[in-house]
Amino acid sequence: MLEEGADFAAIAQDYSEDTDSKGRGGEIVIRRGQTAPAFEETAFRLEPGTVSEIVETQFGFHIIKLHERIPARVASFEEVESMIQEVLDQRELQKLIKAEIEELRGKAKVKVFI
Repeated sequence: MLEEGADFAAIAQDYSEDTDSKGRGGEIVIRRGQTAPAFEETAFRLEPGTVSEIVETQFGFHIIKLHERIPARVASFEEVESMIQEVLDQRELQKLIKAEIEELRGKAKVKVFI
């Protein structure tokens, strides 16, 4: 199918078993070090618009089409400020939850009957 110029996204939506990317026509964005070595080696070797042969990893079999290369860049503080705040808020929430659990454990009266 792909050899005859079929639409990669349509095929991914119909046949992919990857529930995360299936709905996006198989589209993912990766950085070096994020995926299985065989997947990464193949993906970074492709030229834009080309399709790989079948790639086997511990997660299954993959066919990769490189849509485009996005140059690496350093994001500005303004671009990541809300993400940083969200991480800090989550850490604070986790501390509060842990403290609440410890307090409830201290008040609990548990009897074990064997």
